[in-house]
Amino acid sequence: MSALAHGNLLSAVSCSLRPSVKCFPLILCVVLSATPLFSQEEDAALEGVGQRDPVSAAKAAARLALDGGRLEDAGRHLERALLHAPLDVDLVGGILETLQGEGVAERDARLLWTSLWHELSCGPDGRANPPASLRRSLSDDPWPAELTKARAAAVDELRRWVARHELSASKKPADRLLADWGRRLTLDLARPVPRLDDTVRAELAPLFQVGGREHSPVLAALDRLMKSALASGDTGLAMCSARALHGLAVQADFKDLKGPRPSGMGSVRSKAGAGLSRARAKLREKSPDPWSVEDLEWLTSEEGEAFTRSHDSFAYPGTGYSTQEWYRVETDCGFETLLGVATTIELHHQRLAGWYGVDPFIGRPGIVRIVPEPNGLEAEGTPFWWAGGFQGGDTTVMRFAQGNIEGLGHGLTHELTHRFDGALFPGQPSWLTEGKAVWTASAYGPSTDEVFVENHANFGTFQGVWIDGWGRAEKLETLISGTMEDYRDNYAAGYCLYVYLNTWEEGGERLFQEALQRFMEGGRSRRGEPLDFFERHFCDGKDGRPEDFESFAQHYETFLRGFWWKERAEWTGRYTGATPRTPSQPYVYDEPTWTWQRHRSEPYFGQDQARVAARVLLDAKKNKDALKALLWSLGVDGREPRCLRWLSEILPGLGAKDAAWVAEQALVFPSWSMAQPAPFLSRLPKTRALLKTQAEASTAWAEQGLPRSAAALAADHDRLALWVGAPRLSLPAPDLEGLRHPFDRPTHLLGARGWIEDELVGYDKKRRVGLWQALPDGDLLVGRRKERSGTGKVDRGGGGMAFTRSEDYLLPGTYRIETRVRFTTAYGRGQVVFGYQRRDRSLRLTFSGGAYMYAVGESEEEPSFEEIDWSLSGMWERDGALSGSTRSGNIDFGKQRTAFDLVLLVDGASVQAIVDGRLVATYHTADGRPIEGHVGFATSSGAFQFTTPRVQRLDRSRQAGVEGLLAAGLHLDKPSSPAFEDMENRPVYGLEPSTNGSMLLWIPTPWTKAGEEVDVGAITRRARDSSERLSKALARERATQPVAIALPASLGHEQVETLGAELAALFDPPARLIVHPYTAAPPVGLTDAVDLNKRWIFFVDAAGVARVVAPLFSVEGGFDPRLDHWLTVFRDHGRPERELPPVRRFSEEDEAGEDLDGED
Repeated sequence: MSALAHGNLLSAVSCSLRPSVKCFPLILCVVLSATPLFSQEEDAALEGVGQRDPVSAAKAAARLALDGGRLEDAGRHLERALLHAPLDVDLVGGILETLQGEGVAERDARLLWTSLWHELSCGPDGRANPPASLRRSLSDDPWPAELTKARAAAVDELRRWVARHELSASKKPADRLLADWGRRLTLDLARPVPRLDDTVRAELAPLFQVGGREHSPVLAALDRLMKSALASGDTGLAMCSARALHGLAVQADFKDLKGPRPSGMGSVRSKAGAGLSRARAKLREKSPDPWSVEDLEWLTSEEGEAFTRSHDSFAYPGTGYSTQEWYRVETDCGFETLLGVATTIELHHQRLAGWYGVDPFIGRPGIVRIVPEPNGLEAEGTPFWWAGGFQGGDTTVMRFAQGNIEGLGHGLTHELTHRFDGALFPGQPSWLTEGKAVWTASAYGPSTDEVFVENHANFGTFQGVWIDGWGRAEKLETLISGTMEDYRDNYAAGYCLYVYLNTWEEGGERLFQEALQRFMEGGRSRRGEPLDFFERHFCDGKDGRPEDFESFAQHYETFLRGFWWKERAEWTGRYTGATPRTPSQPYVYDEPTWTWQRHRSEPYFGQDQARVAARVLLDAKKNKDALKALLWSLGVDGREPRCLRWLSEILPGLGAKDAAWVAEQALVFPSWSMAQPAPFLSRLPKTRALLKTQAEASTAWAEQGLPRSAAALAADHDRLALWVGAPRLSLPAPDLEGLRHPFDRPTHLLGARGWIEDELVGYDKKRRVGLWQALPDGDLLVGRRKERSGTGKVDRGGGGMAFTRSEDYLLPGTYRIETRVRFTTAYGRGQVVFGYQRRDRSLRLTFSGGAYMYAVGESEEEPSFEEIDWSLSGMWERDGALSGSTRSGNIDFGKQRTAFDLVLLVDGASVQAIVDGRLVATYHTADGRPIEGHVGFATSSGAFQFTTPRVQRLDRSRQAGVEGLLAAGLHLDKPSSPAFEDMENRPVYGLEPSTNGSMLLWIPTPWTKAGEEVDVGAITRRARDSSERLSKALARERATQPVAIALPASLGHEQVETLGAELAALFDPPARLIVHPYTAAPPVGLTDAVDLNKRWIFFVDAAGVARVVAPLFSVEGGFDPRLDHWLTVFRDHGRPERELPPVRRFSEEDEAGEDLDGED
């Protein structure tokens, strides 16, 4: 099988070769002229050449094949060389010389190779002049030359389009969308033609561009809105605009903000803070009294949902008092969150008061604010981007998302500890403040625990702090003096130091506990340097304490080392890591808490906040200002679907219908077609001409009996049609058997344009610069700077944190990433990073294997490498809380090996991971945005060699519907689907998406023997039974999702209509009927049917992705927990229209009843 056709499921051509070819064609001689000749007995020598120069080795092999008269083999060797030298037109010419015969397959191959030759050879104008020696081998068809000229003209037109709209965007902001669309289309069209590609890559970027001053008009608009809302008494709007403005100002103050830092934000923060205080005071005056716990508990679940909808922003937050009114709780998270916090907050307070021995807050109630997203923390004034909460005076602010109330309670305990310390021990150093709060947050079980666990200690934390060197005097000094680089070190290192000082015993006496009490009490009046103050208390030589800091550090390091797992000290038996068991807790299903956040890292200015600002401006009907905020958001947050939808809604009203179309196209590309063509397509005559040329050439080739060439060009046409909204040609899928050309354009090495060392979240702090090497043969070393030279298969140690990525940027579509992963150390943990757009925007396939303990010298048992662990993730927060979103597992190879083959097949927004030819996982992005970006390789431990990492675009195969390419998902209108057992995390085409997801009931065609008619009665019975069961289950579980029923076409049109109407009426609202073409009748057969002749239930999310696919019997007695979880999470997503009851307090109903009783 051809190296380039491999994986594209093309069969090698089989043809009779002439017995000998002694007179080589001239161009082939030119290709091979620099290559020494090798005999058949010199295969080993060829391998050596390949290690030094794979192109020369492939040419040498081709020469040997020609010597033996094997033209076909020679062509394959040149194709292999093309992998390493994809721009070498002489290689393509040489391949053309090896093509013999005039059969359909040979003519198709010659035409496709000729087309590739023209693309590689032409200049910026699309014209190529083949040498006379090659003309007899090129196809004499005129269309390849016409196509490259038309492509070049379209690229030139689009470059001018981009320049024009970038210039006009200063006055017409919406034109930035048109420029962005033009940039990306230009890059896509130029990609096959190197001279065009080089030019446009140098001047056009694939990501939405921001200029650096986008924030200024947005800040001004928010400031105006805040002032006018305060003046007019619109308290809710004033609150939202002030929070948005304050959030941006707080974000700009972060020490480790990424990207350009805006100037002048101090005054913005001051104005926004003042406005926020005024708005909050007025809102409190206008708002009704907070809810009591009793009133909240009386609400039904549907009343709770209505409550959540009404109080989903701080314009009108949900408010409640804790049980004894010690705390006022405010939140935009929802009903369950408010009730949970109000019910439990006093339990944490009481536990702390008992531990401190005093409650300083009697008659001094506190405030607790709970927000679901990081932007909410920033709006409230968080000091750090990474903080999950903070304490300011008597106000506690916490973030809560995708969790339960017990988990939130530990965070609240941490922050309330700061409140107690602020009142009782002001002036404490940060290490003690944070260390103590870490201990209180971890040293209890359920919220109902009345006391903390004495001598509680997390052994792993102590071990990690010792390994990181915090017991050494010089590093411990930075902790105590507060001069360490990262404030977060106060948490773990401060925790260990606090536990040591509070609990260490000698002779049954706690050595430092009394001194610690004095230390805490003296914080307010502390004088001098922090280290001096510390030494006066803990290094005073009294009562058995050390006499100096050096001695203290030695004792402390011994204490830390005592927790090391290998040599655990006997005295550690005094400590325990156990707490009382916390009963299993359900998730809180308040819709705002199921956020669409990526894992948080150092933000860029405007990240998340620009979108919040846009929403505030939209709600205030300030659409022109909102447009600027949305464009800013696209620059810092990428093509966020919510922002694109909002743009498509407001742009027509702003006279920007062209830009509105672009926003809609960005939402569906590359998976769906636009219903209407681009309204500006008539202004792009060269682009339309390219479409026309592609269509005409495809038609001509089909008429000449060249179906594969026609299908390939039709697929190119249809890819362009997706960009501009033109009708697709949609030719039948071609039969590729015997084609001597890869149907898709050839594979190329990922490093063909070079590798770039870049930032990557999770790696930057400890990444070792330059710890990678690109080898001449295309291999990539990561975790080492040069090839290993030791004996044996792997080195025992070595490696380290490293990351590098390709210069190539892969636009949305279908493509395959392929490599062979080889462990070169006894243990390794590596990642393939793809869809990389920025350090915090990527997807990752993680794998690990070997023997860690052997690698670090703690064991002499060498690694067997018989298995690896793996995981596939898109770095979204919600993924971890939604079963099946992320995938992980173990692969047992069944034998010892240090390498495995890896393929990542990206298709729109989904990716399939294939290890050694076996599909192991499918992942789909959380919000449906397609996977695009650079590809990189990383290691966090050990070192790897990635063999010829390469990529091949498969857009032709996808557009043409080539059989054998793994099915992207379930097509309801044509028989194209993976087995339903493998359908999770794949899209469902033909089902109109619903904001809160959909249920799809699948009815199969019963298996039928050859010659027998389909049993219509059996289908009818199964459909009725299944629909009735599902209807009852949905009613029982109070599910809100709309239902679709897929009936087989074999039922017959008349019966489908009659039965469909009956079944649809079982649901409220009526179910949607879909007729599917799938069958188990011959020649398909029962075992080959994708549905296995079973009835299935699908949950399809708002992005049209099947998240749960299960046989129908799973609804018996209630939905299985996984399905129920997904249904509940999406229950109110997007606020679907449905009747909800009014929300009234139980106490108000009692009062109303008493009034009525009095009237009687």
